[in-house]
Amino acid sequence: NLRNEIEKIISYSLNKKKIEIDEIKSLTNFSGNYKSDSLVNECLCGNIQQYKKIISELYINTVNQILLLRILSNKIQRLLKIKEQKNKSNNLDNLINACKPAIFWKEKFFVKKQLSIWSLNDLKKIISEINNTELLCKKKPQVSKFIFFNFFSKICKKANNYS
Repeated sequence: NLRNEIEKIISYSLNKKKIEIDEIKSLTNFSGNYKSDSLVNECLCGNIQQYKKIISELYINTVNQILLLRILSNKIQRLLKIKEQKNKSNNLDNLINACKPAIFWKEKFFVKKQLSIWSLNDLKKIISEINNTELLCKKKPQVSKFIFFNFFSKICKKANNYS
């Protein structure tokens, strides 16, 4: 597969001096355009268009639902900690900068948006729903993909309504 993708790039580039990364991505069957973090961030921010774009690519490939649920759970736990500390300090930037492990600069925008969208109670409910969804996915593996995507879509729609 990799050899075929490289051959595509080579034949495309024969008459070009420079190729942009976006051209390579569109040429190849590059399903890794979006990391798991991107799916979770877009979902929690309610960016339905981006979320659907990522989901459409994930439907083609195998999806590790449990891994994605755990990534979601970790992000929600981090948001919960920041929300709880926000009551003590009003400076959100300082709270985000003080997080351990540190929040990568590219993700700070998403964290701020997610904090503005989700209430403390909503985040606690999502944690409970993540646990239930994971259990359901494990009990019913034949429909786990449907259960998983239905759960993520519900969160994305709710975030979109709040934003």
